[in-house]
Amino acid sequence: MKDENKLAEKAELNQALKALFIPVALFIATVTFAAGIFLIYHEEVAGWGFLATTAILAVWGFIALLQYQNSYRARGIMPDREDIMVEFTDELPRSAPPQSESTEIAPESQSELEPSKQTIQ
Repeated sequence: MKDENKLAEKAELNQALKALFIPVALFIATVTFAAGIFLIYHEEVAGWGFLATTAILAVWGFIALLQYQNSYRARGIMPDREDIMVEFTDELPRSAPPQSESTEIAPESQSELEPSKQTIQ
């Protein structure tokens, strides 16, 4: 169990690093692609190096995206965390105003709310 917790902790660190790497790599790939196209347009040989770098970064970012799943977290194994029990109750939070028990309007009070009918001649 101890080894499994260490492996779960390592997998969690890898997942966090991938979460940071994926958008950064794809952003840098777009910038290097633009630089490569600019250099190729102006007939510079270095543009092909930028395009090769773009291809490597893009493929590497998508591979990281496909391998992003943490199998330990999916199985519920989370290192150094205790189980948290949440109890659900029917009670209202204390900051809510108290409600009266009878929310229905009595028949006598309904007639008071209706406007009186007058006939106009």
